[in-house]
Amino acid sequence: PDLSGMTLDEYGQTLIQMGGISAQLQRMDGITYFEYEVPVSDGAFYHYLVTLFKSETDFWIIEFICDSREADMHRVEFMQWAKTIEFSKEKD
Repeated sequence: PDLSGMTLDEYGQTLIQMGGISAQLQRMDGITYFEYEVPVSDGAFYHYLVTLFKSETDFWIIEFICDSREADMHRVEFMQWAKTIEFSKEKD
């Protein structure tokens, strides 16, 4: 899809749709994100918390992954880490 002029929400919805993921776009403390789980083996699941960012010219995703049984414990920590992410334009 053409990403030019796309909003962060539109980008997030596109990722969810194209990935066939059952997830809802959410916001917490100014961070746009979605979460989903993937089975790995023996009934275990990985939990993905995908944060979305838009710099001046690009979209970025930063994924945090943990055992699904630990997702509630790590969610706040993941969001704290996401708030430290910065983008800067390279100097020519």
